[in-house]
Amino acid sequence: MRGDQPAAPLGSLTVEDWDATMAVNLTAPFLLGSGFGPDMADRGWGRIINVTSQQAARAFGNSGGYGASKGGLAALTGPSPRLGPFGVCCTRYARGSLPTRLNAHVAATRSGPRRWRRGR
Repeated sequence: MRGDQPAAPLGSLTVEDWDATMAVNLTAPFLLGSGFGPDMADRGWGRIINVTSQQAARAFGNSGGYGASKGGLAALTGPSPRLGPFGVCCTRYARGSLPTRLNAHVAATRSGPRRWRRGR
């Protein structure tokens, strides 16, 4: 599943865009973890790995609610007092930035990754 990232500044997002972004990037991982976590705990072992983003800490220009959704996911993910004692590890992974057609507009902004602007 890919995260949802409408390429629009936060001020121009519709409520529908915001809700769709939160549904894919935050609500879905919450529901999956809540649904599968107890079964993992019953087995005594499990891994929940959520894919976050560098934007969890600092949103890029024109990323709308994407950074907020990934920040929420980063806050949701971590040691779980409910699951951890039963062998379930909850962790997050942020791969780093790769220039793609979806985020090409980021390279042109001051807040985009520095290495993209240098041509690396």
